[in-house]
Amino acid sequence: MMSPQVDLGASQRMNLVDRAKCAESFRCDSASVCANATVVHGRRRAPPCESKSSLCNEAAHCKKSPLNTQAYASLRLDRSGVTHTSSSKILLDQFGCTRANYALVSTPPPHPTPFLEIRVHQLEPLPGLVALCAGYEQSEWREKQLVKHLVRWLPEFALKYSEWENLRHYNAIELAGEAARSIYASNKFESRGEFGELLLHVALRQCFETVPAVSKYFYKDARNDTVKGFDAVHVVASADDLELWLGEVKFYKSISKAIADVVEELQQHTGREYLRDEFAAIANKIDPQWPHAERLAKLLHPNTSLDEVFDRVCIPVLLTYDSPVIKKHGKVCDAYKAAFDREIRKHHASFAKKPLPDVKIHLILFPLLSKTALAAGLDHQLKIVQEL
Repeated sequence: MMSPQVDLGASQRMNLVDRAKCAESFRCDSASVCANATVVHGRRRAPPCESKSSLCNEAAHCKKSPLNTQAYASLRLDRSGVTHTSSSKILLDQFGCTRANYALVSTPPPHPTPFLEIRVHQLEPLPGLVALCAGYEQSEWREKQLVKHLVRWLPEFALKYSEWENLRHYNAIELAGEAARSIYASNKFESRGEFGELLLHVALRQCFETVPAVSKYFYKDARNDTVKGFDAVHVVASADDLELWLGEVKFYKSISKAIADVVEELQQHTGREYLRDEFAAIANKIDPQWPHAERLAKLLHPNTSLDEVFDRVCIPVLLTYDSPVIKKHGKVCDAYKAAFDREIRKHHASFAKKPLPDVKIHLILFPLLSKTALAAGLDHQLKIVQEL
């Protein structure tokens, strides 16, 4: 027997799809997210799940869910982002979606199997908080595994949409090498920020199911140029709305310095003149073959009021730092989880007390064993791929 229809807005209906996909893919130790989430990522916390499990994989686990099992099953998508044929009609009928506006919904492209664990996930009060963990293996922090995982993201991170969309078995190696060569060709990698931007890209794709909008690296004039502007430009799209995610990152050893520097940058980057210049630069880099090209260009047009843009903007801020907790432990256990949580919430409180701009901000913290060692490992692997 079908459960009663729920009167959700179009954007809310389609974000059920995003949440269901997220529920299938990721675990969150501290805050479960149900399949009946009623808002776009970051707007408001989803209803708490009655289940003690990390994430609801079935609608029946949540007693408050307005959806029945059949309707929830219709939201389960495979990794290609395509609903199963037997479920498509249910999706269209249950949520009142036409095939035309269904096509406008962001369908995040397939990506590497998730590696990072989400140990803290708090969407409100703002600024939101997400904390990532690489974990341990045989008493060692998983630095080498993390390096290999991040390198797998290079084509999507560095190439424009029409290139990585056409990546196939016969050109995969060639495009991987091209992507790696676009990052930099210097031996002085210690102070460069590209690896932080790669981390931010991965965090947004895995934690929030965003869709990359532009690649700054494809349009660099010279290989060792430092690209200015926001560190990530992604979107979360629905049938009637487009959220713009403009990321900032500080790939640092010190959390106090990372917080101080990013707060100053946030104030600068939300000023009118800076935003207008940055929007113009982004608009010039939009791949015309990208499905949301026209909608994003309209949002960034000089005739669109910044007030309207700000209503649709979210700024994710990724900060890395050398962590005493990561150094002290050698295994993911209860003592580690408790210490990790305390450390993360302490730094979130420090960040939240700063003078932040009046815009939605999500803080993403990624404690490291050693930023220096991670950067060296990434540089070594990058140079190997550059030879392909």
